[in-house]
Parts: sequence; structure tokens; C-alpha cells
Amino acid sequence: MMSESEPLVSVVMPVYNSEKYLRRAIESVLCQSYKNYEFIIVDDGSTDGSIDIINEYRDKIVYFFQKNAGASAARNKGIEISKGELIAFLDSDDLWYPDKLKIQVDVYQHYPDASIIHTEVDKQKLFNGYLPINQQDLNPRIKSFSEVFQHTNLKTPSVMIPRLVFDRVGLFDTNLPTAEDKDLFLRCSYQQQVVYIPAKLAYCSVFPGSLCDDLRSYHDNLKVIDRFLELNPEFVTKNQSLVNKVRSEIYYDYAEDLCFKNKCLEAVKAAATSNHHRINIKAIALIFKSYLKFIVLFLKSKIK
Repeated sequence: MMSESEPLVSVVMPVYNSEKYLRRAIESVLCQSYKNYEFIIVDDGSTDGSIDIINEYRDKIVYFFQKNAGASAARNKGIEISKGELIAFLDSDDLWYPDKLKIQVDVYQHYPDASIIHTEVDKQKLFNGYLPINQQDLNPRIKSFSEVFQHTNLKTPSVMIPRLVFDRVGLFDTNLPTAEDKDLFLRCSYQQQVVYIPAKLAYCSVFPGSLCDDLRSYHDNLKVIDRFLELNPEFVTKNQSLVNKVRSEIYYDYAEDLCFKNKCLEAVKAAATSNHHRINIKAIALIFKSYLKFIVLFLKSKIK
């Protein structure tokens, strides 16, 4: 029997052609030590064997099917049909540690004004079992917005957000193919309380072809930042140096990725833009590295 003090958590999982990891993700929800949750799976038009796996769990979930519209639209639909006081998200190729919900709910009850409660993320290249949790990592701390703005590394499967926050700031932006989580988290956290739990309680997969591996994510990140600053000009006035630093870092990461993918001249341009926003020795070095790589690749192509 559930205690009246245990708030209902709505777990929202978008699914699109996820048969490879889906059962693992579902089981990680069903094995949670915190039991007062509803589990909503929104099938975003899957054409593989995902539905066969989902059907094995139909008595344990709330199921909704929609034509393919993207992860943001699927998450929004899950939020719309949910009933919980708290909303938590899990992607269908990721998984949770068994005490993830319990730990976050306990923290929420100590910080009822929090707009986001998020955990650290397990960054194993391939999941090879749960990592041990240090007791000291269970001690939460409040993050400043400047810290969130500079390192918006909150991963969607690590967050828990009270329903009332969505009522204030809105849902995921379905017009953003990537960085939609960054956009939402900036809206949720500005002039509101963010609580961080250092323990690794969610595992997020990254593999070639995933949105995390997509170069367009850099453009979307810049678009999200520019829109936030346009709506909140007072933040720019007080934090111009921080804004320049964040833009510089995004362009540097973009340039590094471009160089790795042999888009060398594009990498030079991005690294130069990074240096324009903030003098950056790494960006200057990357310009020379990209030019050198371009010459080497050009010569190799001529030899062939």
C-alpha cells in the first residue's frame, strides 16, 4: 500500500523502432524500488518489432500510439495524458538504476520548490552493469542558473520535473530536431531552483546515428541559446563574459567534431568563430590542425 506522502510519478517513454534495447529499458522501470508510478509508453509510429515487446507488458503500462512525429511530440503526448505530480523521462535505448525514482522523490520532498531534480549520468561506452554508488554522492546541492547555462549537461533520462513547472513554462519544442531538452531545461531553471544529485542513476546510450551524434545539434544548441537570450536580455547584460564563453565552447566542440569527420575547411571556420567569441588557444591550435589535415587528405586523394 502506498503512503499518502508518496507522490505519483508519471514515467514517460517515447519509442521509435527501439526493439534492440527496449526490453532492457522497460525492465529498468519495472524494477524501480519506488512503486507509486504510472508507466506511459508513447509509440511514435514504430515499424519494427517494438510493438511485440510492448505487448508483453501491456498490463503494466499505459500505451498510446501516434504517427511518427518525433521524440518531443511523443514526450509531450505522454505529459498530456499523465496524472502524476512528478514527471520523469526515459528514452527507449537507455536505462535507470533501481533506486533512481526513490532517491529523486526523497530529494523532491526536501526541496518542494525545485523546478528540476536531476542526477549524474553513467557514461560507460557500453553498459556493463550498475556502477557502485558512493553514499556522499547522494547528497543533493542547489545549482545556480549560471552553472546550468554554462553546462546544460542535464540528460533527459536523468531529470524529474514537477507537473506545475510544465504549466508555467510549456512543453518540449517540437520544432527543434535536437537540443529540445536544453531549450526546456533553460526555461525550467531560469529564476527557479535546480537540484543536482551527484550519484549516477541513469545510463544514456550514445551510438553512431543517434541524435547525440548529429552535427546539427550544435546549430540547434546555438539557436536555443540565442532564443533564450532574446527573451531574457537582462541575463546578457549581467553575464556577457559567460555568454561569450558558452558560445565559444559550442563552436569549438563543433569545429573539433567537423575536423574529426574530415570536414576540415568547415572546421577552420567554426574554430575561428569560437576564437572570435572568446580568445581560445585550443581553437587557434585547431585551426592549424584542420588546415594540416585538409592538406594531407588532399595529397592522399591526388596520389590515388
